[in-house]
Amino acid sequence: MPLFLFLGTGRGPATSLAVLPKETNWGHKEARVRQVLSSAADIETKKMGTVSCSTCKISPGADAETNWGHKEARVRQVLSSAADIETKKMEKPYLVLVISTKEIVSRFTMNIIGSCAFGLDCNTFIEESSPFRKYGQKFFALDKYRMMIRLFMLVFPNACNKMGVMIRPPDVSDFFLKVVKGTVDYREKNNCSRKDFMQLLMDIKNDKLRDNSSLTLEEIAAQCFVFFIAGFETSASTMTFALYELSRNQKMQDKVRREINTVLAKYEDRITYEAIQEMVYMEMVVNETLRKYPPAPQITRQCVKDYKIPNEDVTIEKGTMVFIPILAVHHDEEYYPEPEKFDPERFTQENKGKRHPYAHIPFGEGPRICIGARFGIMQFKVGLTSLLKNYKFTVNKTTIEPLKISAQASVLAADGEIWLNVKKI
Repeated sequence: MPLFLFLGTGRGPATSLAVLPKETNWGHKEARVRQVLSSAADIETKKMGTVSCSTCKISPGADAETNWGHKEARVRQVLSSAADIETKKMEKPYLVLVISTKEIVSRFTMNIIGSCAFGLDCNTFIEESSPFRKYGQKFFALDKYRMMIRLFMLVFPNACNKMGVMIRPPDVSDFFLKVVKGTVDYREKNNCSRKDFMQLLMDIKNDKLRDNSSLTLEEIAAQCFVFFIAGFETSASTMTFALYELSRNQKMQDKVRREINTVLAKYEDRITYEAIQEMVYMEMVVNETLRKYPPAPQITRQCVKDYKIPNEDVTIEKGTMVFIPILAVHHDEEYYPEPEKFDPERFTQENKGKRHPYAHIPFGEGPRICIGARFGIMQFKVGLTSLLKNYKFTVNKTTIEPLKISAQASVLAADGEIWLNVKKI
């Protein structure tokens, strides 16, 4: 049994749309749900989905009538959205287009998560006022009042539970619950299914869990909601930072592009799972981005059993909240000399072997690692592959450098816009 369980402003799997820590120890039901969801998250990243990144125009909902399994459908949806990111907002006949990087990639990740988690086409490249985008942004908005509430929840979780304290606006929860209820009702009434994350949860609901309990509609909505918030803002922020660093380092950008072109040439210019797995330098760039800009600067765990730190006269008592400062670990000069320098070479197999394995923990580690980590990384790689294959990026002069990190962001983000020049290759 793990000594430290996830606890903070939310946890996974969630048991409420409030995304609050309801009890200290997970019951059998929560553990079982996590086991199923972890397997589902792995399925999202497996191979067999292939599509031409230059010709795909398939709607994310187009696989509803096919015989694809969960893993093929999920990969196809990710790659389909990659085709969209190439053509939407960047197809205007300008020699050089200036873009707000976060804006573009946020729409990309929103489309993927909306399709994979809710089975819906968010259509954010066409609909400027997409409700998914509206409520997604509202969820991550963090003013001083909410920051104080968040701190209070971390210090006094039990009191917050009893008082029903919520850090997010209730209309956000209401929206996602309404979306899930409408989708579940429609599928059950019309006896139809779709190869997506929500269908998996509906199957769990109908089959019941091993202890003969069943998922409620609110719990289904909570899982989709957690999947949504984990994959939307975190992936968008990380992709933004990666494009920024590669724009500042043209030699690195050229090296990634050469690798992309070399690998895709083996697969008839198609982005496939196998092709992505062959991109070694891409993996190094992704890892270095996650090191320098971890989506969650810190994570929280609660000790469930007294634990004495080896070789130290310190005991962490049961119930103690433990903060793991990921950002600080990732910028520790003991592990990463010149930590502010962006250097993918830190993640060659040789260099990784010289460090403690927990010196790089962008998604946490152990039994409570983020269940969507592999899916998020794949989404990240596919997006970068599609963009760098077709466009050259440089930093626009309106971007304020050096970058400053926002003090009011739920996920690590720059304070202000990152503007990049984009030129079709």
